[in-house]
Amino acid sequence: MTQPELSQPDRAPSAGPGRPCPYGNVPETIQPYGTAPGANPPGGPPAVPPAGYGYRPAPVMRPVVDVGDAWRWAWAQLKSQPLLLAPMPLWIAVGFAVGLTGINVIQEMPDVDNGWGVVFVPVMFLLFGFGLLIQTRASLVVASGRRLRVRHLVTLPNAVRSVVVFYLCGILQLAGGATVALGVLAAYFFLFATRGALARRLGVFKAIGRSCALMGSGSAITLALAVWGLYVLSLLTIIGWIVLWPVADLMITYAYVQLAGPPDDSTAPPTDR
Repeated sequence: MTQPELSQPDRAPSAGPGRPCPYGNVPETIQPYGTAPGANPPGGPPAVPPAGYGYRPAPVMRPVVDVGDAWRWAWAQLKSQPLLLAPMPLWIAVGFAVGLTGINVIQEMPDVDNGWGVVFVPVMFLLFGFGLLIQTRASLVVASGRRLRVRHLVTLPNAVRSVVVFYLCGILQLAGGATVALGVLAAYFFLFATRGALARRLGVFKAIGRSCALMGSGSAITLALAVWGLYVLSLLTIIGWIVLWPVADLMITYAYVQLAGPPDDSTAPPTDR
């Protein structure tokens, strides 16, 4: 470099032998490093990465569900829509009515001695489970931004699959309860299963698999522990059960929406097998 060029630092040195492009400002016609491996050809489809170049998609980072936000949202919804308190008491009352009616009918049969075990307990078991599903359906309606109506307390979307998912997960949890660890794991990984069937119209195994995938991210561990604590507290008093159970269900729905997106409000029939 000549002395005049050194005395004028703001001036780019001229091109010359050994300096084809001052300061690396390469003209558009020059590609000093060649085309990057795997680059898309001009005007063509995306190129496949060549052998030896590993490609891994970026991992999906799911947000960690904030228990405090879930709690505040659940209480706000419960205060603005008190009908959320109705599903469980409603269906337990229906279960009592149907069960007692069945006992009166069974008592007229001479060959049946235990009407409670034959009729009442199975009826209560089935309708209590249906009440839990209706409670979840109600929380999904609220999470979608709609007003909860009486019709939502007596109908289920994707009904057959939702019922099968609910009772299958319940049976697996009871079976896993033989060893406490398996029961807890089943309850944890199946936490969103019925919501997948109700909100996304998923098939039985698809809903269970989707729940396992969402819970496997570890984003809702703290929330699951908080919800289980509320379930235990709700069993101490009738008033606590009527209030805390819907709150816990709303918190699970809040977590589900945070991780999986808002519920599907469409009335289209299920297509996912």
